[in-house]
Amino acid sequence: MKFHFKGIKHMKRSTSKDSSDNTPLKPVPKKIGLPYDERLLIVGPIISGLLAALAIPDLIGAEDVFDYAKALLIALSATAIAYGINRLAIERGALHTAIGTPLAGVVSVGSILIVGFGLYAATFGGLVKDATDILRYEQFAQETSIHVDNSVKAAQTSAQVFPVLGAVVTDLAAKETCELESGCIGPNNIGGTGPTYRAVSAKRQQAEAISTAVLELEKTRNAAAARLAGLLSELHSVIGNDNLSSGERRHQL
Repeated sequence: MKFHFKGIKHMKRSTSKDSSDNTPLKPVPKKIGLPYDERLLIVGPIISGLLAALAIPDLIGAEDVFDYAKALLIALSATAIAYGINRLAIERGALHTAIGTPLAGVVSVGSILIVGFGLYAATFGGLVKDATDILRYEQFAQETSIHVDNSVKAAQTSAQVFPVLGAVVTDLAAKETCELESGCIGPNNIGGTGPTYRAVSAKRQQAEAISTAVLELEKTRNAAAARLAGLLSELHSVIGNDNLSSGERRHQL
């Protein structure tokens, strides 16, 4: 009977233990994330810093690894400063404004605006620098083309003197020959190499020298105009080449 009683007590204990194991579990409380304002306070400076990292290399004309390292350091510094200023302005400035110090709110808002405007100016300037450079190069090319065209037109106008010089040389050469053969210019109508012949011959030589010099200048002008036209064509080709970086484009121009 004792053994049977102990068995009954053991069954009761196991029954109570099993019933305690079947109790429902309490749900685990959900983790509460960062509030929306704190997320925005973190994400905002990070996005601004990434944009600054993309824009600053163009602003400083980065060409090697050291330049890009400087640009990255500047972007990280801007991110840290923007986060620190914004956090202090929101946490401390809002608190002091709420307890009756309105100047703290003014300083906080002003600090946020100054930091934001500085990041905006650097980011916007760097992101649009390539486009503005191309517009400036195109304007320079257009002004240079107009200047070259005006110079060429002026030289072409001066080239109208060639027929006049040719006519003068031809006329003096004919008179020189006439004076040599029959003295048609001199007072005595006697040919030969007299004073009149020598005077006409000197004028003819001067006219020929001037004509030769002007002709050489015309050849030089034509060569220079052709060279300028080629350079202008290369200028437009470099400006329109999208495969070049800003530094390479500036160097080739």
